[in-house]
Amino acid sequence: MERRSEWLASLRSTLPQFSKRSAAPLERGQAAAILGSAPRRTLEEAVSSHNTTSSLLLPSQWREQATQRLITTLHGIVPPLQVQQTDYFLCSLIHPSYVQVSTMRCESDALRRRVQQELRRTVCMPLELTMTGSKSLRLLRELTHYVEQGAAAAAASARARATLPAAPVAEKSEERYPSCGPASWSSYPLDASWPELNGADSTAFVQAFRRAGLESLVLYDKSFFAPSPTSTDINGTGSAEVSLAAFTALCGSIELVSGWSSLLQFVDRVAGEQRGLERTTDDHE
Repeated sequence: MERRSEWLASLRSTLPQFSKRSAAPLERGQAAAILGSAPRRTLEEAVSSHNTTSSLLLPSQWREQATQRLITTLHGIVPPLQVQQTDYFLCSLIHPSYVQVSTMRCESDALRRRVQQELRRTVCMPLELTMTGSKSLRLLRELTHYVEQGAAAAAASARARATLPAAPVAEKSEERYPSCGPASWSSYPLDASWPELNGADSTAFVQAFRRAGLESLVLYDKSFFAPSPTSTDINGTGSAEVSLAAFTALCGSIELVSGWSSLLQFVDRVAGEQRGLERTTDDHE
């Protein structure tokens, strides 16, 4: 972000004004949805047998299985009809490396290169999905950092006030109406209803993606991602890099189709599951 420092400064100065009223838009199911449930059939057109010049070849029953798994994973967050009406969710599971000679039918070699580029641009994890997902996950990380700082500062401030003698009436009046400038932002007691996203890092995202059973449905060129200790584990699971890319694109799909609040719900669910696993591990130890 070119103006990242300015944006962060603005966030610091306005965070004290956060309230239930300002958080209300996040609670609306369609808040900030850009595309809504408008149909998108780019994938269907790409694989159509009626296309006489070229088509993308998908594994048998892949669309049906992937759609059902996505509906299950996004239950309570994205309505099933929205998952079915737009192909963005399926496109988030197709990596650009999947498009190659063996996975497409093309009438001529001269046409193949142009079609490959077009498919990678419009069907395989489209840029609008990956950019939206990446931007939102980074933003959530920044917000989580400031929320944690604010909560810690508020607790420290409360402990400090508890050890001080009673202040004169004039000082109490000033405390009742504190300044909202940057100097006072860190002691503001943030609303407890703000989604808890602690621990929702890239490792947790990949693990959540695997637990949901989506990793096996991601289409990509396995030979392109050579097996290594960092890309696969001993159980033969897929590339963590590809899974993280698919998770990011999926987050972009959720935000574009169902809205920012739906993405918050989804990431918060992932974080909650991760914390539950960590507690279980600690109990066993």
